[in-house]
Amino acid sequence: MEPQVFRAIVRVEPDVLLGSDVATADAGDRADLVDALLQYYQVEGALDDFRHNAAAARYQKLAQPGLATQLEPYLIDKTKGHVARRVAIEIAEACQERDLVDALLRVALDGTDEHHIRVSAAATVGQLGDDAAKARLLPLLTDGNDPDDELKGIQHPTISNLVDGILMLAWQYLETPEIVQAFAQIVRP
Repeated sequence: MEPQVFRAIVRVEPDVLLGSDVATADAGDRADLVDALLQYYQVEGALDDFRHNAAAARYQKLAQPGLATQLEPYLIDKTKGHVARRVAIEIAEACQERDLVDALLRVALDGTDEHHIRVSAAATVGQLGDDAAKARLLPLLTDGNDPDDELKGIQHPTISNLVDGILMLAWQYLETPEIVQAFAQIVRP
C-alpha cells in the first residue's frame, strides 16, 4: 500500500486497515496504527464490533517492538474508555505481549476497576502468564465483586494446574502409593 494512502486511512478510519495486509508495513507504521486505533476506540461512539476470536486474527498483525509501551497506559488508566481498554487487552493477547502481564495482573486484581475489564485482563494473564503470574490471580477466588463468578471461573485451569503440581510433588516424595491416592482423592474428589 502506498504510504500516503496508508497515512490518510490511519487518520480517518484506522480499523479499516486491520482488514489489509498491515503486517507487511514497517514497525513505525504499525505503531502509528496502534496509536490511531486506541484513540479511535477512545472516542465516544467508536465501537469495536469484532468478537474475540476474529479480533485476535486482526490484531496479531500489529506486533512491533514498542507495542507494550503503547498499550500499558490504556490497560492501567481507569479514565480511558472501556472499549479502548478492552481492545488494548485483546491486542496484548493477540500479539503475545508477555511484558504486560504485571500490568494485566494489577487490573485483574483491582476491585475498583470495571468488572468486564478485570475479567478480560485475568483471562489474558491466563493465556500469557507463567505459573507464578497465574498463581497471583488466586485472590480472585474470594473476590466479593464478581456477580457472575466470571473471575472465579477463570481460575479453574490455574487451580487445576496447581493441584496437579501438588499431586506430582506428593508422588515424588511420598513412598506409599496408597497414601498418594488417598491424598489425590482429598484434593481432587
